[in-house]
Amino acid sequence: MPHDLRWAPGCKRYGFIDSGSLWVGTLGGEIATALVPGWVNSFFWRPDGEALAIEAERVACGGRLSGGSDISRSDTFLAQMPTLSIKPVSQDCRTSPLGWSSDGTRVLLARQVTYALPCEPAMGGCPASDILACEAGSGQCKVLITQRRLAEEHKDVSELIHWNAEQHVLYVRSLDLNFGGTGRLLALDESTARTLRSFDAEAAHYLGGGLIGIQERIVEDPDQGFVWKPMILNEHGPVLEGFPLLGPFGWSPSGLWMNTGSGPSGEISFSTRTKANVWRFRLPAGFGACAYGAWTARDTAVAVGYEDAVRQGRFALQLWEINPATERARLLMQGDAALDPREPYPSIMACGAVTFSNPFAPALSVATWDPGR
Repeated sequence: MPHDLRWAPGCKRYGFIDSGSLWVGTLGGEIATALVPGWVNSFFWRPDGEALAIEAERVACGGRLSGGSDISRSDTFLAQMPTLSIKPVSQDCRTSPLGWSSDGTRVLLARQVTYALPCEPAMGGCPASDILACEAGSGQCKVLITQRRLAEEHKDVSELIHWNAEQHVLYVRSLDLNFGGTGRLLALDESTARTLRSFDAEAAHYLGGGLIGIQERIVEDPDQGFVWKPMILNEHGPVLEGFPLLGPFGWSPSGLWMNTGSGPSGEISFSTRTKANVWRFRLPAGFGACAYGAWTARDTAVAVGYEDAVRQGRFALQLWEINPATERARLLMQGDAALDPREPYPSIMACGAVTFSNPFAPALSVATWDPGR
């Protein structure tokens, strides 16, 4: 099943994964597969949209195509547009990409160490990789921060948010292993890996223009669930704006915030950087809103509504595109999905039928869909 649909910067192209193969398409309707020698797990667009960094498990590494286990035995490859020519960056069966530098000349990699660890990485709280910077042109790599140093400083590098090549600073998501896995956004010096700044952040997204949107979990209420405090930071550290909201939805490219947790079932609200709940969209009667969504490059939101009532083991799902600027919404499609009538939590199963992956692109995968309605 196709998944991980991601638009290239500028939206000239898009890519997605289907059964371990990477496909790239254009707005003109052309689509082709990249001949990556292995099972593709993930990919990252270069900032100019003209190349991809790809994680794939080669047959020679005992990956999934060879009938091996699900343990990652990955290598990193680069694909150049528009020919989709493939060039290996690593061939050690233990390296995966995290993203690109802002100037598109380097790729950040995580390389699993070969020595025994005093903990189990699969259980979390245990960094298992050195972090490397590799030149996209020459393929030469250097270690930025070792696994041992990450362990000593009680942190890991789980996600690259932004790599400012001009200022030589990397912004990464990390778990603070000393405090039970608290999410943090770290600004690391590129040459020394020293932590320059640190912020509590359960999620973070680069918004462009030197701005980073983060979500800080500030309250856990048994009646309301998590309360999140969205903030916009500039690359020098000061907090620009922030106010409490419910629901971990994330920022749009221009800094809008969407959530479904601050009002009645079926209501989706939108906020700006300075004012909460500037507009609310209500789904049709009888429909609730799933607790996740996605932003498109046009600053429109994609959200899913599910039918509250289950009839003969089936329920309706709706896919909406919502434009907060014009205060309009359009129904993209509606269909039925099957549901076990013995399921005690039908809303969870309903929303589980559709998943989102990229907060800035309409990256959807539908598990069960009958477009008959």
